[in-house]
Amino acid sequence: MLYQRVYDDLRAAIESGEIPIGSTLPRESALRDKYEVSSITIRRALSMLRDDGFVRRRPRVGTTVIAQSPQQVSPASKDPVVALIMTSFNDAFGTRIVEGVLDRAQDRAHIMLMRTGGDTKKEREAIKRALGIGARGLILLPSSSQMIDSSVLKLVSAEYPLTIIDRRYDSIPVAAVTSDHMNAGIQATTCLIEAGHRHIALFGASRSLTSNADRHHGWVAAHAINDVALDESLACDQITSTTPGNAGTRKDDIKRIGSFLRNHPEVTSAVACEFAIAVLLEEALANLGKSIPRDLSLVCFDEQPFETLGSTLQLTHIAQQQEEIGARALDVTLQQIDSGATADKIVLPNGPSRAPPHAAPRPEPSGPAWRRSTGPARAMCAVRHPSSS
Repeated sequence: MLYQRVYDDLRAAIESGEIPIGSTLPRESALRDKYEVSSITIRRALSMLRDDGFVRRRPRVGTTVIAQSPQQVSPASKDPVVALIMTSFNDAFGTRIVEGVLDRAQDRAHIMLMRTGGDTKKEREAIKRALGIGARGLILLPSSSQMIDSSVLKLVSAEYPLTIIDRRYDSIPVAAVTSDHMNAGIQATTCLIEAGHRHIALFGASRSLTSNADRHHGWVAAHAINDVALDESLACDQITSTTPGNAGTRKDDIKRIGSFLRNHPEVTSAVACEFAIAVLLEEALANLGKSIPRDLSLVCFDEQPFETLGSTLQLTHIAQQQEEIGARALDVTLQQIDSGATADKIVLPNGPSRAPPHAAPRPEPSGPAWRRSTGPARAMCAVRHPSSS
């Protein structure tokens, strides 16, 4: 590994006295030119020298040699800084991931939390800032899964400890922890099919995000698995306002959804790929004098935010194991820091559907017009049969 070669060479020079105690190592730019590697590689090698007690690194001072042999460093000072860079986080998605990282980090790592708002420029700046303060690993929720930013490619090429969450970068060797989005799409759609629905719409954001693309594939696959004809025109996946960094507005999306529903009166049920999209759908239906579940059965993804618990919108949802995503992402990142090992891409099953503790009780379905389905990930489903009044 490149960073190991730089580390070994500098350590040998320190131990031999070629670089004496009290001297300052060359600047990062000079070391980068000498070894013909990236700045990221140099920083990782210097961090290893620091952790082994050979050097001390201080801003505006540089890297100073303080010992010619490995020193015992106190456990507290050895806890690495890991940057957690999110597009955004709220009760529906993200907050529990952060909690999972923080809970797992106790006595193991210091967490630096940053938010990019889905802006690739801010993402690049966040990565630069994390590296500048000496972060030894990154957990990243990328702004895009279609365009891989050069800052991410540089991290990968330098074998820097990096773990992607909720997205897939299939074309590059980088660790990832995601939910099984395709199976979740199968689950949600099958729930509605088993209730008797045959005209099932899908409301989602751009398929340029792998999570959305996989849920769309699950919607398609569920029709095949259950031997139900698929009408691809029932996919409304141009919702823009719910994606961080997108310029779309809620007003435009509600109008877009309303137009879709007017053009497809045959639709009796829907899968919403995010809770925020389910809220938009509820508003669009209200504008048409309709409601959930009286006129449309709905299954959505993600958790119900705390601030909506007193509302009438109490939905069946497929819950991701968000805390586990965060915890596993930190585990994978620390493994890379400790051993240099490249971790696998981990796909977690979806957790059970669960209502928030203060949610108003959902009306219990009864009679032949209702059916309850439990899929492989134990997601509860209670939806109205299309023939019921």
